[in-house]
Amino acid sequence: MMPLIESEETEILSEVDANGREIILSSQALTIYVKKSNPEEQSKVLNRYNLIDILGANVKEGDEMNLEVHTFAIKKKSWCSSCCAGEFPNRQLCVICIVFKSTTLTNNWVNALKCASRDIALQYDGDLGVYNAPHPRNFLVFVNPVSGTRKSVKLWTDKVKPMLEGAGVEFKVMISTKSNDALEFVRNCLYLTSVQAILCIGGDGTLFEVVQGILCRKDRQACFQSISLVPIPGGTGNGLAKSITFASEEACTAEACTYIALKGKPNNFDLADVQTLDQTEICHSFLLTGWGLIANVDILSETMRYLGEMRLYLAAVYYIIKKNTYPGRLTIIPPSKAKSPRAGNLEGYSDKNILPPFSEPFVIPGYADPEVLYEGPMTLVWILQTTHCTENMFSAPGCQLGSGEFTIFWAETTSRIDLISLLLSIDSGGHSKNPKVKSRQAVAYRIEPLEPKYLLMTVDGEAKNGPIQAVLKGNAAKTFLLHK
Repeated sequence: MMPLIESEETEILSEVDANGREIILSSQALTIYVKKSNPEEQSKVLNRYNLIDILGANVKEGDEMNLEVHTFAIKKKSWCSSCCAGEFPNRQLCVICIVFKSTTLTNNWVNALKCASRDIALQYDGDLGVYNAPHPRNFLVFVNPVSGTRKSVKLWTDKVKPMLEGAGVEFKVMISTKSNDALEFVRNCLYLTSVQAILCIGGDGTLFEVVQGILCRKDRQACFQSISLVPIPGGTGNGLAKSITFASEEACTAEACTYIALKGKPNNFDLADVQTLDQTEICHSFLLTGWGLIANVDILSETMRYLGEMRLYLAAVYYIIKKNTYPGRLTIIPPSKAKSPRAGNLEGYSDKNILPPFSEPFVIPGYADPEVLYEGPMTLVWILQTTHCTENMFSAPGCQLGSGEFTIFWAETTSRIDLISLLLSIDSGGHSKNPKVKSRQAVAYRIEPLEPKYLLMTVDGEAKNGPIQAVLKGNAAKTFLLHK
């Protein structure tokens, strides 16, 4: 075996192709050299493709000596692209064709590139004289055709599917036809533990269904330990997808999220056990809980999904003009140096509730003492588990996936001008420094509205009636991140 990741670049395979160009696969890149006009001429690099940018390789259909290498590399900078460049890499999907002199050579290079692109040690079969192909990955894909601006099916066929095929991934795709299709499919799927990743093309609600479905299963522990959950942005919010791409320093696109699923490493993220007074069963959150202005904006904006993310700003302006206040009590359990007795442990996750009854004080055995942050009229309460709650809202600067803590923002009564200032600063994360907004970290919370007409809350975009309480489960689920 030959380990591929080394401190110095080492050659793995080299060959001269049918066009007379020298092709070298190393521990870091695939390099194509310009054909020499004479043997003594110094080698010149024609193209170099870093392994991190190579998705996979295959033999071209109908031409057994033609190698196709699928890449998702950063575009070469031009004058125009330099002026218009964003903060994240601008990548494009390309297919590189290399023709060898025999089918044996082509197959050898296909298998070597498949291993190298996945950071898998090469194994040489001496009897057959070839490198062995790695075991293919198996993905499950959910597509929500009515999510956001209804482009998820097109994203699947035009963007995501070609990348999975280029990487040699085996996949099954399920296009939902009604609400909770993904939940029911995951709950009853017989082969789920054989899947390495679940890709959800849609909004955060699609992944929300998948999480609830897994937690209905008896083998939920094994599923969360072995399956990475990957949101592909096709909705109007895309908060988790943005948080993952932000942490990976990539653009929040369907292609970039697929790239992270193919090239990233498993990384834990948090789930929260969430309970309301009128709901005996626990639901499980990975994004946010909102009350007051936050919840009303979320729910009203659902009627304007066709407007994309602009719907959130229009709904916000409407409720800022109304200027409601919401009497309530916000209680938290702050982080403690003592390890939570259930941190990272999903055994009995959906049938063992450690949250106290709402009629009792907010005390959880083994945790720190509760603390009432505020009681009285408030404008909003915003409880976050990720850096972004939508694609363009930097809602929790400093938050990290899998941190094991909620970031909690709340605002007492404020003027309309203050609320407009707050709205304008959310995209950049400026609200976290706004003197009208207070914040704390916590591992559990309880929100108790003090008037019946203000019970409406949202959990990951889903409407709930308060009061509500939750406890965080650190590192409970997995996704992928690129570590650069």
